[in-house]
Amino acid sequence: MKVLIYKYLEDLAPVGGPNGYCFNILNELKKRNNESIVFLDNKPKDKYKSNSLKKYFQTFFSLFKKKNSNVNFNEYEAIHFHSTKELYKNRKQLSKYKGKVLLTMHSPIPYHMEMVENIKNHHRFLGAFLRKHSFSKIDTYSFNRADIILLPCKEAEESFYAHWKKYKSIHDNNASKYRYIPTGIVPAKTKIPADEYRKSLGYSKEDFIVAYVGRHNQVKGYDRIIEVCKILSDERIKFLVGGKEFPIKAPDFKNWKEIGWTNDPYSLINCANIFILPNRETYFDIVLLEALSLGKTCIISETGGNKVVIRNSNGGIYGFKDEEECAGIIRKLFESHIGYEPDKNVKKLFEENHSIERFVDSYLELLSSICSKETANG
Repeated sequence: MKVLIYKYLEDLAPVGGPNGYCFNILNELKKRNNESIVFLDNKPKDKYKSNSLKKYFQTFFSLFKKKNSNVNFNEYEAIHFHSTKELYKNRKQLSKYKGKVLLTMHSPIPYHMEMVENIKNHHRFLGAFLRKHSFSKIDTYSFNRADIILLPCKEAEESFYAHWKKYKSIHDNNASKYRYIPTGIVPAKTKIPADEYRKSLGYSKEDFIVAYVGRHNQVKGYDRIIEVCKILSDERIKFLVGGKEFPIKAPDFKNWKEIGWTNDPYSLINCANIFILPNRETYFDIVLLEALSLGKTCIISETGGNKVVIRNSNGGIYGFKDEEECAGIIRKLFESHIGYEPDKNVKKLFEENHSIERFVDSYLELLSSICSKETANG
């Protein structure tokens, strides 16, 4: 079996999204001395800064110009793409490829919609001229071309159905291609002990902290946390937030602290009594799995992949539908004086469902079945 994961090695890091997802796979494969699955190397240098106008124009031209990769695809029995963009860009070479094509998504909305929204956030005048439907063929082609569509759970597709009218017909026409494996990660490791981290930010051991780490936008529900803080109206309950203040700015509340982007989000999460994930739409957030691995009590919106975590929970995980319910849960936990030490039930949930060992076992089993069929047919 020889498989190519279409991600550049130098991009892999312990972060969210596809780069973090593949980073965890890479490390587990190394532990097993598995050399049958490889990644791309020798990444071309990027001429333009991320989110610059030149970068966006470069992306447009590269998407609609059929290219041949420097990689000989036919050396591999399977190729696993982690974005429809990359799959679509390689459509010329894939037209002659004889192996199996796998596709995994990492966003709650299709790429063509995410791209247009991202451009609008940074360049409104350019975004005004774009039409999402003009780019939908990127996603349409990719779902139809893939032989296997690998997702973490069925619930992760909710927002695709909600936002992309064509998705139901695409799913129905490709129903036999879908496979579901819950995401697994390497347990998060903190750099600073909880008590020390609290002290560094001016918190005491007795302070009750609600933590959030992530993007400051409506999809991620950052504005919902602000509303929850207003509803609680209790300065004894502290809100500690990590992530770039964009596009929504932080509120001017006495019990609200922003630390900006951090390379140690785990120490932030670990020092809190509660981790909150208020997404309006959810695919399957790696940051939630990181919080679970730390044994952190979590309050999460009942959306997408969060529903699976809530369903599998035996304590320490609380789902909510709206801001009032979320505030009520926080209030009850505050009044019950829960600490910030790891919750055994949450740790167990992680180990039994989302460890990287379990995920890679299932992933290798899937690849083995695909490649054995390909060998038998070829």
